Parts: sequence; structure tokens; C-alpha cells
Amino acid sequence: MLRRIGALCIALAVVMVPVMTAQRNPAAPGKPTVQVPRVSHATIGTIKQVDVKANTIVVTPIAGTDQSYAFSAKTTVHGLPGATRVPALSKKLGEKVVVYFAVAAEKAEATSIEYLGAVEIQQFEGTVTKVDAKARTLTLQPATGTAEAFVFAPRPALNLKSGIVSIAQFAGLTNAQVTVFYTTRGKEKLVWYLQEAQAPSVS
Repeated sequence: MLRRIGALCIALAVVMVPVMTAQRNPAAPGKPTVQVPRVSHATIGTIKQVDVKANTIVVTPIAGTDQSYAFSAKTTVHGLPGATRVPALSKKLGEKVVVYFAVAAEKAEATSIEYLGAVEIQQFEGTVTKVDAKARTLTLQPATGTAEAFVFAPRPALNLKSGIVSIAQFAGLTNAQVTVFYTTRGKEKLVWYLQEAQAPSVS
């Protein structure tokens, strides 16, 4: 009997020692997965191609070279009556858009698109002297000449070097050098796209 009890104690010890050791020395946790933040940028240009099979849209930036953007079912379109998805833009070739995009794994992915239509885009360069976030207005002083007042469009793309910002965030950047791309509505100059520093000239 004593031999059986002794054997049982030894067996329990063999089982329990590794368990207790593991509890005292837990396995090192795996390295946490670090997700690189996706910085949003934007560009303004003309729709050249929409490939619904490859899920890509090609846009020619103003005075620039063609840029291709991937899109998905989550990519939304604003400003196009009766449609909110990119394939509808296949019937709008040659018209203007603002593409919001993020770069992931060296691939530009369109997150949303602002449809502007067959409009004339004008540009103006200057120094920011005043921004009224509540009134949604912007005043720019060119290198020579008189200061000009602008109104932010309903969804303006304010594209700084660091990425897209809101009007409220942009309001603190007085003295910044920017180029605005705008359309006219009566006496108003509606800014759809703003780029920090100098931008290419309108062709």
C-alpha cells in the first residue's frame, strides 16, 4: 500500500511541476500587430476612365499625368444626382471630380469622390490672411495685387502636406502659402480643392 501511495505522489509531482513552472513563467506574448495609420489626401482632375471589372478609376489631375485609383463598394460618390457609387461615373468621362484617397501597400485607394461635373476650374495662389470657420470663408493675399475672398464649397478638400484637414483645423494656419481651385456661383468663388504650397497651373 505504501509503495502505491509513494508511486502516486511521484506521478502527481511529475504532472504538477511543469504546470506550476509555466504559471510562474508564462509564455511571452506575441508582438502586437501595429497598423500604420492611413493618411487621407486628395486630388482634383478630369475623369479619363472607369474600369468596373478592375475596380479602378483613372483621373487626369489638372496639368498633371494620369493617376489610377482602386475603388470598392465602400467608395462613395457625392454630388452626382441619383447615384452614390463609382461605376455611375463611367458615363461622366471628361468631367471634373475631386478624389479622396489613401495609400496602402503602395496602392492608391479612393475612399470617396466629389463629382463636380462639366465645370470650369479656376485657380488662385496666395497667402492665407483670414479664415472664418463659421462663415466658411477664406481670404488670400497674392504676391502682387488685391486680396481675394472665397467661400468653402459644401465638401472642400483641404489638402495640406500632412494630409486632409477640416475647415476648423485649417483656420489656425494663417500665413500659409496655398493654391485654391474653385468654381464660380454668381459672385461667389467656391473652393473645392486647396493645396498647400504651389500647385500646377491650370491648362
